[in-house]
Amino acid sequence: MFCHVISCHAWPCHAWPCHARPGQAISATREMPAMPQKAWPAMAPVTDGHEVPAMPAGSPKKSSRKARGAACIHNSFGLALGVMAAVFGVAFVLWPACVDGLPCKQRETIEQRLRDIALDIVPPLKKRTPTFIRMGELAFLQRNSSDDCVAPLMRWLESAVGGFVSSPAKVRQVTQYIGVDQLSVVRAALGDLWTEAQNFSLMAHQSAACVRNNAPLRSYICAALGDPSLRPKLLNTSPEDLSMAAHLYLVLERLGSAARDRSDFRATLGQHFERVSDDIVATILAITKAQGWGKEILKFRVGKWYSIPIRPELPISMRAAPLRGAGHVQYLLQMNILEATFIDHDLGIQDNTDLGIALSVDVATQTPFVDSSSRIVFPLGKDWIDAYIAWNMNYVSLFGELAVFAKLLIPSIICTSVSDTTVEGNWSRPVPEMWVIAREVTLKAALAFMYNWEAAKIASGVHTDNMVMSPHAREEWGRISMLHSSLPHPPDCCGKGSLNMLYDQVLPYGASEHSPTSEMPSEWFLFYCTMVMWVMVLFTGFGSEFVVGVPLSKHLSEGSSEIFWTTTELLFPICLTVALFSQSVFGLPFLCVGLWKCGYPETRGYFLSAMDWLSLDRARAVSLYLAGLGLALHHASTSLTICATCRGLFPLSRPLVSACVVPVLQHSAYLVKYNSKVAHRVVVVLLEVVFEWEVLGNLASFESEYGLWFSRFGRGCALTMLVAHWLYVLSAALDIVVGLYGSAKRADVGAVDLALSTASMDGSSRSFAVANVPRESP
Repeated sequence: MFCHVISCHAWPCHAWPCHARPGQAISATREMPAMPQKAWPAMAPVTDGHEVPAMPAGSPKKSSRKARGAACIHNSFGLALGVMAAVFGVAFVLWPACVDGLPCKQRETIEQRLRDIALDIVPPLKKRTPTFIRMGELAFLQRNSSDDCVAPLMRWLESAVGGFVSSPAKVRQVTQYIGVDQLSVVRAALGDLWTEAQNFSLMAHQSAACVRNNAPLRSYICAALGDPSLRPKLLNTSPEDLSMAAHLYLVLERLGSAARDRSDFRATLGQHFERVSDDIVATILAITKAQGWGKEILKFRVGKWYSIPIRPELPISMRAAPLRGAGHVQYLLQMNILEATFIDHDLGIQDNTDLGIALSVDVATQTPFVDSSSRIVFPLGKDWIDAYIAWNMNYVSLFGELAVFAKLLIPSIICTSVSDTTVEGNWSRPVPEMWVIAREVTLKAALAFMYNWEAAKIASGVHTDNMVMSPHAREEWGRISMLHSSLPHPPDCCGKGSLNMLYDQVLPYGASEHSPTSEMPSEWFLFYCTMVMWVMVLFTGFGSEFVVGVPLSKHLSEGSSEIFWTTTELLFPICLTVALFSQSVFGLPFLCVGLWKCGYPETRGYFLSAMDWLSLDRARAVSLYLAGLGLALHHASTSLTICATCRGLFPLSRPLVSACVVPVLQHSAYLVKYNSKVAHRVVVVLLEVVFEWEVLGNLASFESEYGLWFSRFGRGCALTMLVAHWLYVLSAALDIVVGLYGSAKRADVGAVDLALSTASMDGSSRSFAVANVPRESP
């Protein structure tokens, strides 16, 4: 966002013109300087504190003029809001919404996408009542079972792929689909797999041993061996598909092990995937459309791709906040589980949905931490990881591709304790406490492979699905996993391990289901609160011009009025500085006092003076009206920005601050005018140039963490402030033109000097001073 906390004008006031002191302009008891009778009708005070041409006693025009003045003010404020809305519309046109797959500087961040996902999935999941009654009922029995249901599966798999021997050509093909074949660090991590055929039977049997130790997964395999209806049905499955899945398995294990142990490797992969994100998302759009999936799957796929960081230590090093960074990883894991859980919920796979909810709840009870090497350690435990693998295998079977199972069967993922290892060969030992790191890296790489591989098959006319899992089989698989998972039973309420705490963590700002705002997303509720705060500030600020300013102006003498005005100018910079940098509701009183000059009737004075001059000098009336309109826009945009900063809708970022400090300095320079008017004008104009340069240069950097819509809204505030300044400049230029070439002549003050002086005045001092300068008849 931005901030334009400036003086009520871009041009702080100079010395008063010799024909109009502050008290003279607004005092109800002071008469206008003498002037030729033909030049101007005699002035007489009215009850609102603004001097107008005298009218015969009892004339009905007095009341009608007051009504016209009120209508003028109301219509002018309405026009200001209309102009502001139009400028905001321009901002939304200049920065259109991003389209996934196309380059866009304003793409949503991971946090924004996760917030969008949470807003979609939490309310439906929160309404359902999970059935955890039988969770873990058979976990102990199955864990101690001696049945070996995995061996038949391994024999079938070895036969189907033609033996557990790798092909360097297939390894290169897999890395090409992942998009990392040109990275030297990847080739180094793959080692002999890149150049020579390798027998990986040892690694395969290590995975098989770890599957045997996974009670939920082994229980399903045993059930599927006894009941063919629970098995996935193979479709158009070719040896090529199975071979590709086997080589993906090999490559992912090497990548996962290297990334788990080396932060530089994670950094290289992270930078690579950032560079190719646009291409990957474009591929997701194409294959999702070709496969006939709906918006939910498309949103899930795009959100999944963007929400998987493979460098979780990066925010830790940048923010110097280890606990916060570790907590961010915990939140990411919860969200990745819940977004898949929501898909199952939408499809009616109830038991797997409930297992996903239980997994997400239990994440909150496992506290991650950062070790001395800035690595995030997340000791989730064997029971949790085993249940997760069984749950996720059930879920990914939805996508009809055997290769998706490969990423869950590599030793870095399936082996969940140090005892699940093989000391022979080149395969690395499992490190369960670093399981989350290995999972993030291998999942990101597997997604890139799957999307590019499916796109290649679609382009060649090959059917992408090579398996199908019936809803009945998936539901039964979920039931078996629930029965054999050793997860704690999540209560509805309260504290850690409860459903209530889960949803509050994932989607704070929870709302009642029965209130008028219950369906309002959290960021829009924040926007709603910001707008309420802004309206209250406008009500107080502009209202003070009527409630405080008019009575005060009637009772101040000329000297007191000048002291009052100078004091408000002196307080303006510090009040606005406090209002901005406090980022608190306690700054709002400073905002109202400083921005509206303790109620001095500036905006009101401009509009009424413009109405008075309309019948005498339209150019002068237009000049005054433009200045008043600019002042109203200035106050509205400044107060909106500070309110948004207070509520956190706009961050107090460097672009924001850089646009703030210049106008604050600009108004602080008003003291220079008491020593040199020329120096003051030069300083103000130079600072105005710097100010507009800062705004225009940072315009695209004014961003809200709540998404592109709110970023565009903030840029609308910036553009509104620029429009206000340009109206000031236009008003001053019109004054100069009228003074030099207009038919109305000044009596005692040079035209150019008067125009420059009054153009740089603040508020009603300028408008009343101009209104009271003697003029000849048009």
